Parts: sequence; C-alpha cells; structure tokens
Amino acid sequence: MRKIILPIIGAFLLIGQIAFAQTNAKPVIDSTAIADWPRFEGKSFISKDGAFVSYSYSGKGKSKITVLRSTKNDWRKEYLGKLEPIAFSADSKQFIYKRQDTLFFQHTGSDQVETITNIASSIFKTSETNKISRIDWLAYQQKSNKTLRLINLVKNQEVSFGDIKSYDFDPDTKGLLLVSSIINHSDHRELAIWYNLLTSSADTIWRAKTVNESFSQAHFDEGHAQFAFVVQATVGDKVASSLWYYKQGSYAAIEKVNNNTIGIPDGKEVGFIQGFNKNGEYLLLGLTEKGSTHKAAKPNGVKVDVWNYKDVNLQSEQLGNSDPNYSLASICINANVVVLLTNENEDFFIPFEKSYDQVFLWTVPRSMFWRKAKYWTVSLKTGSRKEFPLFNHTESEVSISPDGKWLIYFDKDKNKYFSYDLKTGEQKNISIGVIRRLDDESNERSRPGNRLANRPRDICWMKDNSRLFVYDNYDIWCLDPSGKAAAVNATQGYGSKHYIEFSIIDKKCINDGFEKGSQIILGGRNMTNSYFGLYRLTIDNKCRIESLVVPAPCLMNAETNRYAPNNAHVDPILFKASDANAWLFAEQGANKAPNYLFTTDFKNIKQLTDFQPEKNYNWLTAEIIHFKQLDGKSSQGILYKPENFDPHKKYPVIFNYYELMTKGAFSFMAPNYNIGNVNIPWLVSRGYLVFCPDIHYTIGHPGRSAYNAVVAGARMIAKLPYVDAKHMAINGHSFGSTETNYIVSHSNLFAAAFTASGTADMISEFGYEDKPGADWTETGQGRMNRPPALSIRNYIDESPVLFASKVTTPLLMMYNKKDFGNYLQGIEFFINLRRFHKKAWLLQYDEGGHTVNGKEAIDLTTRVQQFFDHYLKGEPAPVWMTHGIPTKLKGIDDGLALDPMGTP
Repeated sequence: MRKIILPIIGAFLLIGQIAFAQTNAKPVIDSTAIADWPRFEGKSFISKDGAFVSYSYSGKGKSKITVLRSTKNDWRKEYLGKLEPIAFSADSKQFIYKRQDTLFFQHTGSDQVETITNIASSIFKTSETNKISRIDWLAYQQKSNKTLRLINLVKNQEVSFGDIKSYDFDPDTKGLLLVSSIINHSDHRELAIWYNLLTSSADTIWRAKTVNESFSQAHFDEGHAQFAFVVQATVGDKVASSLWYYKQGSYAAIEKVNNNTIGIPDGKEVGFIQGFNKNGEYLLLGLTEKGSTHKAAKPNGVKVDVWNYKDVNLQSEQLGNSDPNYSLASICINANVVVLLTNENEDFFIPFEKSYDQVFLWTVPRSMFWRKAKYWTVSLKTGSRKEFPLFNHTESEVSISPDGKWLIYFDKDKNKYFSYDLKTGEQKNISIGVIRRLDDESNERSRPGNRLANRPRDICWMKDNSRLFVYDNYDIWCLDPSGKAAAVNATQGYGSKHYIEFSIIDKKCINDGFEKGSQIILGGRNMTNSYFGLYRLTIDNKCRIESLVVPAPCLMNAETNRYAPNNAHVDPILFKASDANAWLFAEQGANKAPNYLFTTDFKNIKQLTDFQPEKNYNWLTAEIIHFKQLDGKSSQGILYKPENFDPHKKYPVIFNYYELMTKGAFSFMAPNYNIGNVNIPWLVSRGYLVFCPDIHYTIGHPGRSAYNAVVAGARMIAKLPYVDAKHMAINGHSFGSTETNYIVSHSNLFAAAFTASGTADMISEFGYEDKPGADWTETGQGRMNRPPALSIRNYIDESPVLFASKVTTPLLMMYNKKDFGNYLQGIEFFINLRRFHKKAWLLQYDEGGHTVNGKEAIDLTTRVQQFFDHYLKGEPAPVWMTHGIPTKLKGIDDGLALDPMGTP
C-alpha cells in the first residue's frame, strides 16, 4: 500500500521554522513572517520648518501605525489603526489627520488636540502669497445636514453656507466654489456661488433657469483666476450640454459655448471641458458625436462583425471601446467662435496644458503601428496646422520650455538634442560639445521602432528658460536652447570618471525648475558595483558637484525599479522641508530593511526608525558577480546566499531574471508569497542560492539573448565549489516566462523550471487580436523588429512551442484564464508538451490573472516549493504531481499530500 503524507498547508509553510528551531538556528521565512513584516505605507510628511515628520507603517498582523515625531528631540505620538494623514499646518504647529468621521488637530510638541466630529466630507488647503501671510483653510460638511463650514485656522474665523451640494477650492486657494441644490423651499434649482477668500465676499455667479439644469465639470485655471464649467439641461431622454466661463471678479459667469455656437461642425455637440492652455487665453473642449448613445440593433438584424483591412482600429478594439469618438476644439476667452483642432485618431504628444498658442498632435493608430506617425503643430486661434519635423518621438522624449518658446526633442538616430523655435520654425542642434551618448544605453526596454526606444531621461529647465539639463549615461549636461552656447558638463565629468550614473531625486526641483545658485540633490549609482551615494549639484556659471553620502551597498533614492529582483523598492523618496534645509529620506540594503533618516546638512544624519525584522530570520546576502556571456561580452548578475551560508556545502541554485536586475542589487526585498514570480527571500532562507543575471538584447532574438546570458551565467555558477551543478533550475514571470520557455526548449542544462504568464509562440502572438499582440511582438517588448512573413526563421526560433519535442526539463506552468492572451499561449505550449509526453504541469487559478493573490498565492507558493524541493533537493513529490487532480475533485482535494512512493 502506498504511503501518503498529509500536510496541512499552514503546517507546510511553518515546517522549516520548526526544523531550524531545533538546532537553535534562525527560522526560515514563513507565513507568520509575511503577516507581521513591517512595511512603510501611505504618504509621508515633513513640516515646513523641518521640525516634525509623519510616516505610517503596517505592524504585526498588518495593523497600521502612524507616527508623528520631532526631528529635534524625543517627542512623538503613535496612532494605532487606520487613519488618513492630511497635512502639517502652514506654521508647523499642528498636524491634521482624519480617523473615521473625526478630524483631529494635534498640536506638535504637546499633548493638546482638538477635534471636529461627525464629518461627512472635508478639504484642507493652504493659501500662500509669501511665507509670512500663509493661511490654512478648512471646508467641511457634517453628516447631520448639508451646511458647509469654512474656517480660517489662523484667525479662527468661521463662515457657513446652507444646502451645499458640492464645493472645492481653486488651485491658488484664493476662492471657494460652492454649488447649492436649493434656492428656496419651493424651487429646487441649482446655483453656483464664488466665495472670495481674500475679501470674504460671496457672489452668486450662475443660476439654473429650470429644475432640469445642473452644474458639473468645474475646471480651474491655475494662476489665472478663472474657471469653466458645464451645464447639463435634461429634456426627456436627451441631455444638452453648454460650456460656461467665469473670471474671478466678474459679476457672473457667461455662457461661452452651446450646440449652436459658430464653429461646431455638423454632427458634433458640446461634450466636456478638456482644460485651459498654459497662459489661460484659450479653453479647450471635447466635441462628441451628436446622439452618441448606442443605437438599438434592428430586431431582425444579422449581428456580424465585418473586418476590413482599411479599418483604422480592429473590430475587437472597436467592440472593446464604448466611449464615443470626440474631437478637440478651442475657444478664445475673448471670442465666441469654436475652432476645431483634431480629427479622429489624433492625440497629444505634448499635453495641452503645457501649450501656449498651439497644440502638438500626432497620429499613429495602435493597431497600425507600422505606419509612420505624423506630427503637427495646430494653432489654437485658427486651427491651421503645420507638419512638425519630428520623427520617432513621443511625449516622453519631447519638452516644451516653460515660456512656450522652445520645443526640445531628442533624435535617437543622430543621438542629438534639437531645439525648435515655435515662432520662427528654426531648428538647431543644441548638443554640440557633448562627447558621449545621450541615449540610455542601459535601458533594456530599448526596442526597434518603439516609441520608448533609447529614450533619454527627464529634461529639467532653468526658471528663466535660458538653459535645460539632460543626462548622458553618467553625467548631467547643461544645454542652451538657442544653440548659441556650447553644451557644458554640469557634473564636470565626475560621473564618467567614477562610473557613476547621476539622477535628480529632488522631484520638486524637476517640477519647479532651477535658479542660479540652486542646490540640487542627486543620487549616484556606481555602474560596476551598484553602490549608491548622494551628491549636491550647485547651479552657477560654473556648476559644482560634491559628495554628500559616500557610495555604499544600499539604496537611498528608493524609486521603484520594476526590473529589480521581486520589484524591490520602498515607497518614500527624498522629502525636503519647504522653509528649511531639512530632508527626510529612506535608506535600505539587500540585508538592511528600509528606515527613515533625517538631516539638515547630510553630514549629521539622524536615524528616525530602526526596523530590523530580517535579523529574526535566516536572511540573505547579495553580491555582484561578473561573467562572460556566450557571445563573449561582459555581463553581471546578483548572487543571493543565505545568511547561514556554509562554503563547504553544496547548494541548489534557482535562476531568476527579467531584463536588467543588477540596478536593484541592494534593494530590500520584503518576504511575500509567490504571486507568479518566486520570492527570493523565501527561497534563500530555505537553503537555495538565487542568481539574477542581466540580459542584454539583440533585436530580433529576445529568447536567444536570454539564453546567451542565463546559460552562460549558469555555466559560470556551476563551477563554484559550493554549487550543486546537477540541481539548478530557472524561473521567470511575464516576459521572464517568455524567456524561460525559450531556454527550456533550447537547453538541457536545468533540472527544473517554473514559468508563469509568458509567451510560447511568437507567431500566434503576433496574430492575437488584443493586447499584447502584434505591436508588442514587433516593436514592443517582444523585440522581433519585423512581422513573421519577413522574418520567418527568427519567429520559428523564438517560438518554443515548435521545439516542444526537444524539452527535457520538467516544467511547472501557471497560466490563468483571466490573463486570456497568455492563457492561450500556455495551453498551446502545454498541449504540445503533453503530446510528446514531457513532464509538464499547468496551474490555472480561477480568480488569478497575470498574477495571483490571497489564498491562491499561498497555494501557488506551496506547489512551487514542492516542485523545486522534489527536483532540486530530492524530496517526495506531492500527489498533484504524481497523480494529478481530476476536475470533479477541484476545490475538494488539493493534492498537496506528499507521495513518497509516487513518481511524477
């Protein structure tokens, strides 16, 4: 009789902890560790004077804890449970937060606190003409009635408004817009009220003519004291919209556009407000098709989809898009004529709110990605358009100067920045003097003809528009948009000399612009060892760079690197106090949990938090390993070892990869369940080594590029004296799964593989009607560069399903029906593997999509662990592997019981 071992899932997850406890060693990562692991969450705050900070984290059992503390002494408050931090007051003397239906005003540095209860809604804003005359405003409604109360928190003055339907401050906090639902008790028409915060005066700016008119879609124009809104009039089952405009200080709002306004084309009607242009002279609106609601089909009509090669959008795209087609139009604030700006399938390549007297459009239907995009500048005044000399670029590579004079774009073919004078049409190369490449050579999302290909990083401007700052692969350059002055290396070649990649991590500087004398905080990552440090760049006639925090195996700019192992990151970045040289930032390392730090000079750094949960478990270490790819080119990867690593033992190895991984070598990876990609701390604590190699791509050969890196890395790792070369496995999720499928169909080096949610047939992938489809395959992440008919050999080689007969590696797969395109790919691969009697198992979770969560993630974690433990450690296989689970037992028998006598 076969002996069956029946584990309980929870016991399976804890079994390693019991074994380790018996030897007085640190326990492995388990379900308890995941549940109780502290994680920063939500927004973090620093007061304007830098004297106080607030942050939140999840504690034991996922309970939320919010901390308010001094940066100068030991004063602190802790709040247990869910609450919503709102802001520090303008004078830094109060911290405002909301818990359930109560607003709290905690006085910083003391125990004093005030409350307002029974809150239904609230808005807190600070008006600021200068640092001295700041005023905090609070508008709120209580549940008991529709009365709105507005409080000046500085002067402690209050004013009330009855029967308010909605309310909002303008962006400049100079006024409050209120919409009332009642004029008197017998007439329920709406009206809009503008309350001037500076003069404490209230004016009714609009009244509905009938009870069938309603106020909606208010759009403020920041910095220009004006706003627009839509009035909807309902007659029967039809709704007619009109656009209204109000200039602060005017007697009342005026109707600017209705369906009879000159310039609205036949078949179009007022739809919605798009917003104001940058200088506030034009209002942009969307015109929808008249009667754009869906028409009922004929009772006896034949329901057939007619696919036509001339269709701009595939039938599947049209069926999936219920939004009516709209056109963009403009109207001058001082005129009454609507000007049509766009046609169907045109979109902005620079957001309209950054435009002055013209908008910037491009046309390239997604399903006709092979067509060359056309770019236009379109006059807001006349609608006349001029084709713009821009090729293979989009909004991510184009910047318009704050004054609207210059348009800057990057020509990836010439590897140069060009300026385009929007008034004269003059075009100039402004990169003269730059001695290195300006594209991102390390950007492994570089793809042929792709709109993201080799795109440069953010462009930053001086406030006076005289200079802009761009990156090469190491340093930051200062360029003159007029082209008169040669480019200057702002970081003085420090980056290239020390192999450091600089990035501006003070986001406020990026958004607000630089001034002469500005001091900008930079992050710097060493390209050879991934060490990270902080630097200060002083903007002057001769820019200066100085080191603030010496590079170390840690990460301090904490932006998400989605291609780092396990998407490792910590949410907070660098926060600067607005009125003081005081910074709140986070530090983390591969074996060092994220913690908050505070400094006023980057010389004296104060640690505010001291989370060290990793010290309670058998954690990991990380090191960069350099190796030669099969093509002889140099590459590198991250080798993770358990904290209790013994160089005299032999360890099984699991290879995990995506694109570039070493950029996040010293990111901290919190333990978690397997959601489709293995959790590295979970595996390493259980006695596995994990190696994450970088993959460098050759266009047209994504799978072979992965093979080139992973197989070479595996051969190198196999030679290490502590590696069990016969027990190595591979794993990838999403595009990493696509790479895994290729490797198992072209190599017999690995003892096992786990693949989830990736492509297995590039040919059928190209023909898939929905995302990712042809665009992804040819010019996107698939990197095939050409359609199958023009590159058939490459497509065959990159389609693992065609090599199913050659697979020798036992393969565990996860493909879920809600991830439909990938699900079809997985089923296709599995059926072919099954045909040749290859060892393959496919998991399909009913609630899962591209990933799984909750109890499904726990189940997947268990099955993947059992799979690897069997093939890499010789543990008994579970019943689901040896005998399977018939559909009639789905949800009844999980098959997790181990079967010592069974054979997969």
